[in-house]
Amino acid sequence: MPKWFGAPVLVIETVGRKSGEPRATPLVYARDGDRLVVAPAAGGTTTTPSWWLNLRAAGEGTVVLGRERGRVRPRVAEGQERDRLWRLLCDAYPWNEDYVRMLGRDLTVVVLEPV
Repeated sequence: MPKWFGAPVLVIETVGRKSGEPRATPLVYARDGDRLVVAPAAGGTTTTPSWWLNLRAAGEGTVVLGRERGRVRPRVAEGQERDRLWRLLCDAYPWNEDYVRMLGRDLTVVVLEPV
């Protein structure tokens, strides 16, 4: 499996909400059972990443993990679930905490549930 500074990486395939063109974006993730957890961090910038805007608009995308592919539906985690999943993301990729400090706000935690 690919890694980014030691963190696991998946590829999310979406369709551009404006262009209709296919898009593929590598993302750091954490696993929570059969669900995958990601955060639209955009490298700590204030911009909302296109992959998240596209995935949210479409309501579905495809995840590629190594040679495996699967359809997923995104859901924003909230409350205690969000806090628990945020810890998983930070355990997988500690720089997430730096992004929060740089931005001065919490990041959205997105759960990718298998379809």
